[in-house]
Amino acid sequence: MHRHIYTTCLFLGLVTGPSLAGDSLANPLSGWLGGKNDATQTYRLPADGLIMVQNGDKIYFTTPNARYLIRGQLYDVWNGEFVESVDKAKQLGDRIHLSKLKIDIDEDLKPFYVGSGGKEMVAFIDPHCPYCHKLLQQMQALGDEYRFKLILIPALGDKSAETIRLLRCGSSKENYNQDVVSRLLKTDYQGLRDERCDLDPFLKSAILAKILGVTGVPFLINQDGRVLKGYVKDLKSWLEKENAS
Repeated sequence: MHRHIYTTCLFLGLVTGPSLAGDSLANPLSGWLGGKNDATQTYRLPADGLIMVQNGDKIYFTTPNARYLIRGQLYDVWNGEFVESVDKAKQLGDRIHLSKLKIDIDEDLKPFYVGSGGKEMVAFIDPHCPYCHKLLQQMQALGDEYRFKLILIPALGDKSAETIRLLRCGSSKENYNQDVVSRLLKTDYQGLRDERCDLDPFLKSAILAKILGVTGVPFLINQDGRVLKGYVKDLKSWLEKENAS
């Protein structure tokens, strides 16, 4: 009955956790491994509690507190490649190719759309996030060139979860997408009908956000795989940096 509360707990509870900079481990690990400090590189992998350590041509993995050191190979299932260096890990880890994950955003998550252009971008947003609202205004201006897929997640708590439920279930059925996008642009959520509807896309959106490491909004994924965490003043310029690393 309180599925929206469960979604919020899922999103907020699972994405939070302690954080340590991987680079701070380089010196002590280098000494233990018998290498020079400047020969040791570290990279915090986009996975909970795992840091990659490269000492010369040797690869190790360690926990954030450097208590355990693991030897072995790393295979990136999402990209279908073995990761044999810190540079390669950074190259793959800093991008998310949704097509390689075989996720049908349109069918499974039922996103809302802004624009009708040939280029696509996915955006995780919260209906009560002011910076998300600013980005939506930029998206609207780029609608002839891009098609933005909006995935609503309750990043700001139970109020957001309830608003998303009402948007999905209580918006106009005749002009569903247009009504929701219009309300998001105006941040006007008054008068929505409190009705029942299929909330599976809502739950799947929160689960995908966890899998992808979405810890805050806005969270953007360009069609070339580049990720933007947070607000950008010039969205068009960021989108056009196709060869950015």
